[in-house]
Amino acid sequence: METINKEMVKKLTQTLMIEMSDDEINDSLDELSVLVNQINKLKSIDTTNIEPMVYPFETPTTYMRNDEETNILSQQEILKNAPSTYQHYFKVAKVVGDHD
Repeated sequence: METINKEMVKKLTQTLMIEMSDDEINDSLDELSVLVNQINKLKSIDTTNIEPMVYPFETPTTYMRNDEETNILSQQEILKNAPSTYQHYFKVAKVVGDHD
């Protein structure tokens, strides 16, 4: 694997057209170094006789409850509290589009 250094990060930031200060680059390199060390530790684990697994437990566990309908409101009840509606929908301010 190619060693990641400050010059490589600077070149990458230019290619991606993002700006990073020298402090940000140094912080990123420090964090990346920790990540690479952790990955290398994982790679060093001998998994020769370990069967691949899809789920970390022998018996799948679930903590989700079944959905049960309770306290159902009608569409009219829900819309009566809206500041503005259009037909049978909430009317909200436009948040995307041309902004000057």
